[in-house]
Amino acid sequence: MAKASGDGKALALAAAALLLLSGCSGYSSPRFGGGGDEYVPEFEERGQYEEYVPSDEDIQAAIEDAAPSRWTCTYDPTFDGNWHNDVICQNGLSAHRPSLRGWDDFVTEAEILESGREYEAELNAQLENAEPWQPSWAEPGAGSPSWADN
Repeated sequence: MAKASGDGKALALAAAALLLLSGCSGYSSPRFGGGGDEYVPEFEERGQYEEYVPSDEDIQAAIEDAAPSRWTCTYDPTFDGNWHNDVICQNGLSAHRPSLRGWDDFVTEAEILESGREYEAELNAQLENAEPWQPSWAEPGAGSPSWADN
């Protein structure tokens, strides 16, 4: 009989420990994806934020950052059986695959690289001789962009 009461105490102790530990890591805890006691304010109670309106200097800096940089043409095989488009040219804003050496029936990697370098030099020469890039809405008299009207 004494043994039975010892088993009861052990069972009660195990149940109390289980209850205690399960209360600390329940599913309602934010740690486990539940909301718990965490208060989330309603939309009206959240802080109001000022709308950001860029200055003219901010707009000019963004235009300069977005202007195309120098072209770089690198060997990038397409494995489509067309050796003439195995060069990709990129300038930071855009990329395209020129069709080079169309007159040549069989193009080696060295030949396409040479033509790619020539094409790159031609693109960069056009870039250096071009007028500074401006978006269409930044031209005099064009007004402001549609997103700035709001």
